[in-house]
Amino acid sequence: MSDKQYSENQTRFTKFIAIVAAVIVVFIIWGVIVFLNEKKDEQPVAVKKNESIVTEHVHRVEPKKDINVAGNIEKIKIISNGEEVDIKEYVGNGYVVIIDFYADWCGPCLALAPKIEELVKENDDVILRKVNIVKWGSPVARQYGINSIPDVRVFDKKGNMIESPSATYSRIEGYVKAAKR
Repeated sequence: MSDKQYSENQTRFTKFIAIVAAVIVVFIIWGVIVFLNEKKDEQPVAVKKNESIVTEHVHRVEPKKDINVAGNIEKIKIISNGEEVDIKEYVGNGYVVIIDFYADWCGPCLALAPKIEELVKENDDVILRKVNIVKWGSPVARQYGINSIPDVRVFDKKGNMIESPSATYSRIEGYVKAAKR
């Protein structure tokens, strides 16, 4: 092997190692973010159980918002793509409502979404309303103080939020069961 070939091989190997190292760093950062979000969910919560974010006079959903052309309620619907949205218009409508604040670029959100959607499909009285924050600092992220995603909130049939927001599927599933009581 000539010196030139050896040098080219060494350069390729160095580039390969740099790429592998970058991928490992990305996975480590993602793992830390997921770990911290799960730990945040495990801390004691100061929010009162069944704290309501709606006013005493529950605002009923207008049929146009949640009813499709066939006259049926849409089980899963995106209600915002970064713009402000009044979630009071989507809760307190006789259904258990899951509000999922997410972003298309969020790995943990993408992993959690199919589980939540399956939960909704398995329960006739549960609907999902998805809020895409699009980017940090978007109007809807500022409106609801979203500083980590996924941020999933569960509301009972009267519009009362069950516990605090969560990013853990087991908690979300428990919140849905509590909301049905």
